[in-house]
Amino acid sequence: MRKTALLLSFIVVLSALAGCRGLLNREVQDISPHMGETVITEDAQGGVEVTDYAMLLLVLREWVRAGYSEGTLRFSDFGGNVEQSLDEAFIELLYNDAYGRFVETYLTSETPSDGKTVRIRIRYGSNRVQSEIDALKTVYSLSAAREEISLAMRAFSPYLALELPFSAGTDFDPAALVKEIYAAQPLFALGLPKTDYIFYRGEKSPTAILEMRFEYPLDMAVMTARQSEAAGIVGEWAGQVEDGLSKAEKALAIHDLICEKLSYDVDRYAEDLIRGADRTARPYTILGAALDGRAVGEGYAHAYKALCNAHDIPCTVVTGQSVDGGPLAWNIVRLDGDWYAVDCSADDSADTHLTHDFFLKTDEALVARRYTWDTTLYPACVSEEISFESITGGADAADAETEETANGGEEGLPAEN
Repeated sequence: MRKTALLLSFIVVLSALAGCRGLLNREVQDISPHMGETVITEDAQGGVEVTDYAMLLLVLREWVRAGYSEGTLRFSDFGGNVEQSLDEAFIELLYNDAYGRFVETYLTSETPSDGKTVRIRIRYGSNRVQSEIDALKTVYSLSAAREEISLAMRAFSPYLALELPFSAGTDFDPAALVKEIYAAQPLFALGLPKTDYIFYRGEKSPTAILEMRFEYPLDMAVMTARQSEAAGIVGEWAGQVEDGLSKAEKALAIHDLICEKLSYDVDRYAEDLIRGADRTARPYTILGAALDGRAVGEGYAHAYKALCNAHDIPCTVVTGQSVDGGPLAWNIVRLDGDWYAVDCSADDSADTHLTHDFFLKTDEALVARRYTWDTTLYPACVSEEISFESITGGADAADAETEETANGGEEGLPAEN
C-alpha cells in the first residue's frame, strides 16, 4: 500500500496579556464606564450624581473594574442614608463581589462640608499586580472555560484568570479538567503541569472568578522548542502507518510502531515505587517517548494516543495502579462503536520479543492481571476481544515463533504443521 506522510500542525497560541495601563496609579480624569445600558457620566460639578443604593453600587463597581484610584460622588437627591449606604456598598464590594475579592478592593470616603459631595478613594491589595488584572477574560460557558484553559496549556502560559458569569458548581473541577485536556492532547503541555487554582465568589455576585497558576517542567521558550521537535517526530511516526488500513489494522500498526520505537524505563519505574510518581518527569510524557525513546507506561500511552489522534482513531489515556501500587497507564480505543484496552508498555518487554497479550482486551482481562483504576472515569471495555489473528489473517508472530521452536523449525522458515 502507498504510505503517506501525515502533516501534524500544532499551533502554539501564546497568551496575549494586555499592556499595563497604570490605572491604579492615576487620578480620575473622566468617568464613562458602563454596565448594560446604564451610562455613568460626570455632572457639571465634576462628580457622578447617584440617586439610590443600586446606582451607588453600580458606580463603585465600575470604578473598581476600571482600576480607578479615586472619584467623586454627589448625593444631591439621594433616597437614603448616605453614610450607611456607603458602608454597605464598601462591604459589598470587599466581601460579596467576586471581582472585588479578586483585586482585594478597599474603599474609603471623605465628606466635604457641604454634606452632598463625597470623595471616594480606592486602593487594591498589594498581592495583585496589574498584569493579572489585565489578563482577566470573561467566558460564558464551561466549554469556553475549557477552551481557554486548553489554550493556556498549549502556550505553556503560567497564569490564567477567567470571569465566569454563571454559577460554577462543585462539579467544575479545574484540576481534573487540566488532566483531561492533557490526556486528550499529549503535545499540549509535554507533561502534566502542576496546577494551583482558587475561586473568588461573592454571596451576592452573579459571577465567579477562577484564577489558575501552572508550573511546567521547563521554561516557556524551552518547552515551545521541545514541543515543535516532539511534534515533528510524532508526525514522522504517524507517516509510517499505511493508508487504506482498517481502524483495527491501524490500531495494531500503531501498537507495533510504538513498541518498536520505545524501550521501557525499568529503573525509573523501580525508583517511583519508592518515592512516588512524578508525572511531569520525561519518562511519563510524550517528550520522553519522542525525544529520548525511553518511557514508562504513561509515556507509552501518550505516544499511542498522539498517533491515534493523527489517524482519527478515538482513543483515551487511562491511569491506574499495579498490584504493587506502582503507577500504570494504558489506552482504550473505540473500534466500530466498542471500546477495547491496549497496553503497549506491557507488550514491549526488554527480555522477550514483542507480544500482543494486552492488545484489544476487555476490562475483565485487565482486572485478572490485577490492574486497578477508577472505572467511573472511562468507558467500559466489555465487548468480545478482537484477536490478533482476526486482524492479520494469520498467527501472532510470537505464537508462530514459539510453535516453530517446539517443532524444530529453522529460523526464517515456517514451522511444520
